Amino acid sequence: MNVTFCGHAQITEREALQSWLQTVTQSLIEQGATTFYLGGYGAFDRLAAAILREQ
Repeated sequence: MNVTFCGHAQITEREALQSWLQTVTQSLIEQGATTFYLGGYGAFDRLAAAILREQ
């Protein structure tokens, strides 16, 4: 399964978003996701990439 994330250059409520991303990405991995594509620009994409690297 391929997954694409694309977000905003700036984010608010970073901690809540980080928690949500951890939950969502873990669920996707458990469902068989093996490839994640990120926009590569902005705070959201950097946060998503950091969480995926941890997982």
